[in-house]
Amino acid sequence: MFYKLNALMLAVVFLSSCSNIVQLKKEAHNQIRSVENIIVIEQDNLYVTVTSFYNGGGGAIGALIASSIDSSRQSSATEKAQPIIKELDDYNFKNVFLTAIKDKINKTHLPYKMSNQVESINSASNKRIHLLKTNSDALLVSNIDYALNAGNLIISARVSLYPKATNLKKFMKNSKDENTFDMTDIDNTIYNKNFTFTKQSISVGNIKNSLNEGAKNISEQIIDDLSHPI
Repeated sequence: MFYKLNALMLAVVFLSSCSNIVQLKKEAHNQIRSVENIIVIEQDNLYVTVTSFYNGGGGAIGALIASSIDSSRQSSATEKAQPIIKELDDYNFKNVFLTAIKDKINKTHLPYKMSNQVESINSASNKRIHLLKTNSDALLVSNIDYALNAGNLIISARVSLYPKATNLKKFMKNSKDENTFDMTDIDNTIYNKNFTFTKQSISVGNIKNSLNEGAKNISEQIIDDLSHPI
């Protein structure tokens, strides 16, 4: 599966990630005894993306022309990336990431137990089902994406911690029943952060090692940040 990201979308994502940060409070951190981590990786292969040519000018005609140019650039980028994508035929990023985060947890002194599993379904209803079923004090949802853009590998993580234990719900801005609250609303989290890893000059020879490095780096960022509440 391949898709295209445009500049406007990237700007919106960046600005929203900056404004939607929720720091884990030390008081809440100290009351957690167990966490279930759902690692959501929807894609089964490397995405190839291009930054949009459109800058908002020229009205509808300008947008149409830019769309045509973007489509051509997307096709060219996808074709150029085929040797790299082919190199990943026997590579499973989901397993690599799961191993990386487990290794990091084993090396880190967390005051609570954390279980981890990977799945492909990214929806608010699925997150709510996990929250309702979990026996842990909190549900951590880690959404992971990885893509090749202009020869650079970009791995991003959007991480949210939802409270299940009653004593943790007081740290939410919205203290509601988990049967009804919006799983996309950061006011229903006690932690919400975004993390990014970028590696330049990606080639057939280094794509696997770069993905391994990125999985390790993102895992370290997540666990290290969770380990240092404010």
